[in-house]
Parts: sequence; structure tokens; C-alpha cells
Amino acid sequence: MCHSTCDGHTNHRTRIMRAVYKHSPTKYQAFGTLVFRTYCEKTEKDMAFVEGNMPTEKVFDGIVFPKTLFPAAGNRERLVEILEAEKEHLGEYLRQHGAVLLRGFHVRSADDFSRVVQAFGWKEFVYEGAANRTKLADRVLTVNTEPLHHFLNFHHEMSLLREYPNKVIFCCIEAPPEGGETSIIPSDFVVKRMEEKVPKELEKLDKEGINVVMNAKCWQRMLDTEDEIEAEKRAMQKFICSSITFNDDGTVNFNYGPMSAVRELNGKRVMWHMLEKLDKEGINVVMNAKCWQRMLDTEDEIEAEKRAMQKFICSSITFNDDGTVNFNYGPMSAVRELNGKRVMWHMVTGTIYRRGKRR
Repeated sequence: MCHSTCDGHTNHRTRIMRAVYKHSPTKYQAFGTLVFRTYCEKTEKDMAFVEGNMPTEKVFDGIVFPKTLFPAAGNRERLVEILEAEKEHLGEYLRQHGAVLLRGFHVRSADDFSRVVQAFGWKEFVYEGAANRTKLADRVLTVNTEPLHHFLNFHHEMSLLREYPNKVIFCCIEAPPEGGETSIIPSDFVVKRMEEKVPKELEKLDKEGINVVMNAKCWQRMLDTEDEIEAEKRAMQKFICSSITFNDDGTVNFNYGPMSAVRELNGKRVMWHMLEKLDKEGINVVMNAKCWQRMLDTEDEIEAEKRAMQKFICSSITFNDDGTVNFNYGPMSAVRELNGKRVMWHMVTGTIYRRGKRR
């Protein structure tokens, strides 16, 4: 399956591989997902694909999402050849559908998938994100090493970097015995629905922005250095973060925001940064306070931490080098029931994922 970074995605499979592509300066740079289809002027014998349907496909503004294509007779083994032959039509169909699902072709290994990836002729975008991925073949990586029961929220690939890919291709070699899915959605449609249903909340997410912390174990790989001073310098150049925090457990927090959750791409407003599920999975919030001594009626850090646990619903507090204190909350539901009504109790514009002690 191929889709663009205009479309949020989340995956939950056993063996899925991916490849990402860098922006192209040509007319095919338009954000959209590669779409293949048969052409009416061709005879059935010459057709490369047969258009099909999936029970789970959706229609957004009259456009099928994703577009499902099967191999025409005799084409199961010819995917690489077909892709190379259809290059002239790729730009046109990139703008027609948000995603394409290719089913029924014989792609049996990482090497097979690598040949498919290279047939597109796009420049490779080297993965520089926080997830640990194993290289399986040229331009092919595993998706994630997280336990299979972990749900990955909808997100854009490497959206927190200054440069990001505009196309992502997934290939499932071995389907899981049960469950498993790769869910995708057009991000501009998310914004449209929010404009209709919750315009004030969307405006708040756009204008006031959100704050995000990305915790990374492999920061040395991401920044190609083990020196903390050099790492901070490179992080500012490579990511859109405002600062980084070196934690006692050896990980690093990349601190972002406030930044708008909405971005404009090719004339469309898209939901660019992922938002946590507000009720069941909860939110994480950090409240930064300069006047913690007054709030807790003590200047002793040990006593302050004890009183904070008694007085606030925070899970921990962090004493920062600038003399301020972070009150760390969550995960906690943003929704609370009062007088028989479910109300939005906690603000969501300051959502933080994880926070570590600064040193």
C-alpha cells in the first residue's frame, strides 16, 4: 500500500515493511498517494490493473479511499515492470486518491519489495525518526519494534523533522493470525469535519498550539553524536523542537511547542500533528511554575515533592535548572463526569507525552 504524508496512518501488524521518499522538485511533488489504474483506451489484454473494492474502503468528498487495484490476467509477477512503464501517469493520479492498495501481486520477500520500491524511481528519504527499525533490504525497513499489542496513534511520518518524506509505502509479507491492520485517513478531511463539528476547538488547536515531548532512546543514532552539547546543536538544526532534555535513564526528550496542530499543504489545511485519545488513553500535561515555593509553602525540594503529591493530581514533579518546577500529570482522561454530564475537564492544547528530569 502506498500513501502520502498528507494522510495520517497507524499500523498494527506482525511483519510490515516500509520505505519513504524525499520531496521531488518535479511536477509530481504534489502531496498525494500514488494511484494506479487501468486506462480505457487499452484492451483487456494490455491492462496492468483491474479496479476492485474492499469492504473497509471509504468515500471522502466523492473519492474512494483507498483505491484498490488487483493484477490483470498474467500480471501477478510483473509488478516491477508495470510500475516502470506507468511513470508518465503517476503525477496525474497522485492527486486523485489519497491512497492505493495493491492486492494479489507476488511480493514474497524484503528483496522483492526492494525491487518494487526502486521501480518508482524516487529519491530515497533516509529514516531519521525515533523508532528503532531494522534494515531488511535496500531502502526497506521494519515498521516498529514495539510490542504488537501497542496501538500507534494516527501520525504523519517524521512530522517533527524540518524535512520529511512525502510518500510512504507499506508491504505486508506475513499477515498476523488474528487482528492486525494499517489504518489511514486523509488529514484534510479530519480538519474539514472539525470545522463542521467543533470549530472553536479547532481554532484553539491552530492558534494556541500544542506542546509535545518525544522521548527517544536512540538519540545518538538520530543525531549521529554522543556529545550532549553537539547533540543539542544538531537537534535544533534537524528537528522543529524548541529544546532537548537529557534524562537520568539515558534517554532524551525532544520538546516541541507551542505549535499549531494544523498545517497547510498544497492549498489544503491538514491535521499534521497527532493528538492523543482524550478519554480512554488519556492525556499527559506539564504545568511549569516559577512560584512553586509559594504554591507548596516550602523551599525544601524533598518536602515540596511530598506536598505536591498530596495537593495536586500530578504523578511527579521535576526541578529544572532555571529554578522553575514542572508538575507532571497523566496519563489522565481529559473528560470528567459532573452532575450526570460528561464534561471536557482538562485543556488539551498543552498536551505533553512524556517528561523526564532535567540535569
